[in-house]
Amino acid sequence: LINDKGISFSTFFILIPILKKYNIFNKLNLRNRIAQKLYDECFSTSVPRVTYTRSNEIYVLKWIINSAAYDDGIDDDFDKMVDYAFAKLLDENSEPQIIENAINLAYMRYLKNEFNHDLIWAIFRTGNPEALRIVARHLATNDNEEKNFSKTLLENAMDDGLEDEVNRFSDVDNWIEENKPYLNFTGNGYNYSASPRFCEIDTKSKYMGKCKKESGFPMNIPQSQIELENISNFKKLDYRTQVKLSRYSKFLHDTDIEKWKRWQKHSLQKQIQIVYGIREV
Repeated sequence: LINDKGISFSTFFILIPILKKYNIFNKLNLRNRIAQKLYDECFSTSVPRVTYTRSNEIYVLKWIINSAAYDDGIDDDFDKMVDYAFAKLLDENSEPQIIENAINLAYMRYLKNEFNHDLIWAIFRTGNPEALRIVARHLATNDNEEKNFSKTLLENAMDDGLEDEVNRFSDVDNWIEENKPYLNFTGNGYNYSASPRFCEIDTKSKYMGKCKKESGFPMNIPQSQIELENISNFKKLDYRTQVKLSRYSKFLHDTDIEKWKRWQKHSLQKQIQIVYGIREV
């Protein structure tokens, strides 16, 4: 019965202490042996040896996380096991559906006032901007708690140093498209800080109009002494000013390349004056 393909992981989880007591590991099928190995990775210093492929493991991890939609919260260790499965799965397989399942579970726990910090860490550790889009969909809810949670996640992920929260959240897709080539996911989470920054904008690359080939090498590099000086001085600016300059530079680069080239030849001080409306390009 335990080896039946229709058994849920929740049931298997509850029975693990009995299975270990009677030492019937070798009688379990491959799915259950992998599941018990993952369990022991979480809760034991002794982990059984099992030979399996990555596809075998993915199958078992999905079996584990799918049970969370029905039985999450039955036990603290069960929730920890589900979080561990999500983290392992998302580490190499950050497809949107898995991210969405993890986000939905994080919301479900938040609304029940249950622990979700490890889950949120695993979600944003993927470095997939699709997570921001999925979170943004929850802004349309009529539930104020859910909406506030969405805003908190987006504020921590989309911290670009600007105060225009209303407009930023009104079109998350545009924000993602503008910044996607320059987003660096930090790996931080609520276990590290009460208000972690999930990702940062590479303002220097954005300011330079840098585009990366698949090799990772920049196509645009400083061509003159003034550009080299500007880059050196740009790094010394406060983050908010870096964001404003890089945003304006990208706007010019994308809309009027000749104007952008002229902009690049200005001193950094003049560029700052242009951005703040004191001078013309």
